[in-house]
Amino acid sequence: MIVRNEEDCLARCLKSVEGVVDEIIIVDTGSTDRTMEIAHQFGARLYQMPWAGDFAEARNASLSKARGEWILVLDADEELDPSSRELLLVTISEPDLDGVISTLTDCNSNSGMTTAQVCRLFRNRPGYRFEGMIHEQILKNIFIKDGKVDRKEINIFHYGYQKQHVKNKFKRARNISLLEGIIADGKADHLTYYHLGREYQRLEDFQRAIALYQRSFKICPALENTNTHDLLRRLADCLIDNNQTDEAFKVIKLAQEAYPDFTDLFLVEAKLHHKQKAWEQAKECLHRCLELGAPPFQYISLEGVGSHLALKLLGDIANAERKYKEAIEFYQQALSSSPSQKRLVTRIVELKIIIEGLNVAFDFVEKNRFLDNKDLAQVIAGIFAKHKAFDFALKSLEGIAADKLSLDSIQIVVYCYVHCGNFSLAAELSCHLLDTKFEELALTAQCLASIQKNMFSKAQDLARRLLEINPSNDGFWVLNKLMSVLNEEEVIFENRVINQGQVQDIVEFIIRIGSLEVSHVLVLNVLNKMLSSAEITLVLGKVWFNLGEFKEAAELLIQSYNDGAYDSQSLKMLGNIAEKEGFKEEAYMFYKEGLSIC
Repeated sequence: MIVRNEEDCLARCLKSVEGVVDEIIIVDTGSTDRTMEIAHQFGARLYQMPWAGDFAEARNASLSKARGEWILVLDADEELDPSSRELLLVTISEPDLDGVISTLTDCNSNSGMTTAQVCRLFRNRPGYRFEGMIHEQILKNIFIKDGKVDRKEINIFHYGYQKQHVKNKFKRARNISLLEGIIADGKADHLTYYHLGREYQRLEDFQRAIALYQRSFKICPALENTNTHDLLRRLADCLIDNNQTDEAFKVIKLAQEAYPDFTDLFLVEAKLHHKQKAWEQAKECLHRCLELGAPPFQYISLEGVGSHLALKLLGDIANAERKYKEAIEFYQQALSSSPSQKRLVTRIVELKIIIEGLNVAFDFVEKNRFLDNKDLAQVIAGIFAKHKAFDFALKSLEGIAADKLSLDSIQIVVYCYVHCGNFSLAAELSCHLLDTKFEELALTAQCLASIQKNMFSKAQDLARRLLEINPSNDGFWVLNKLMSVLNEEEVIFENRVINQGQVQDIVEFIIRIGSLEVSHVLVLNVLNKMLSSAEITLVLGKVWFNLGEFKEAAELLIQSYNDGAYDSQSLKMLGNIAEKEGFKEEAYMFYKEGLSIC
């Protein structure tokens, strides 16, 4: 191994080979963190050398220290797949084998996992050495020495291009600097431009990536070249992202003719058609992906291209076509072939809420034990909170200890408590949200809890802070006026265009407090100064609907409707109430009119 400042991931790597390797050799090129200490804890033989900007040189220095018959090369941001340990030990017992081609699974958190074939396991022989200042390779030298190479189902996971690692270590800047240096020195070949294109593609600089990929292909247009299939796939992908769809289509067709069994090309074409909303063409390509399945091992490929990735995109298309049941079916099929897909679970839950209801959606979550996964539970809680299913949102988080909740999850709990009227509990937890992006929610909870305790002076201070943070929020403006009245101060009502939705939230919170006196002051001394009688009735009708008091809500919403104050939301509420009561014709009328003014 060669390392530098790898304290965040080195232990994971070394644990993955415990009991598999006889010695650990680490060449450090200038760490300033705990890397050397961690390596020492695992009994590694440690060597230091200055970084000369050449990966092959550093890698070969580490090989020269090896004493065993076989060498396994790993980077600190990689780990050996636990399921590959036994096969690795069996493989090195084969007498006539010199090198092994195994799978490197790049766990990129942005674009999914890709797989590539690499040689990381080979016999310890002086002639077997790496070449290349960056993206160094050893396989060519093994072949030159007439070594026998075979492919084995040994898998290595690579995490180095996930966002958290790239941010901490500036890997992309390092790689770009090395590759551009090779070009500046006049030593570049087609692979230099290919690898530099990949770096810029990761940075989403598609224009520059396109130019580099095109340069690489111009230097070496041979379609039988090892990396050309991946170059053309990436070039087409970048062209699509850069809205150069005609050029992308030409590249895709050229590549499909050369590599008809490369499933990824049909997924890229589906992406192009999806972007153009050409649903039928996209679906045809995706079904072709499912027919082909995973491509042959020699291709650099996205993991799941012939299964869950295609099924997920078919689900997205069905969703766009408003075929929600079909979308759920595709998402569930995708989930069955990739059960770790968080986005699939959330999409299924969202759709089940829409078409099957909250209870069915939560039963689905519990039946599949999704809440056992802490991260997933927190995402699911957010979905139910968004749909105002506050009890289900809180229930989703019950299995997580309070001190293990993320900041986003604390925000969800406080939000649910506020909307359920549990202002004291909300205020207790809200201290964790102060001085964060959720400070408005924290101050709102504390203000409402203070009002509930008749601590009007403190509530007024908090209301003023809210208005200072967000002076355009009409709800906070109303809250300030209310507190001034309750504190018997002179109140001036400035001319202001009112956002009734923001005002409605504050009215609902005040009514949930349960104080008739405060509620009366709000309506008579504040709302009367800024809204018409019909508008106040409309706001109160919506509030009663949200509180589940449908009879009172219906009376107020019909009254405001007759007085000419209504909107799409109030009409939908009336349609919902009429439907609950069995008045289907009236419900249809309200829904239809509501849609007409959306």
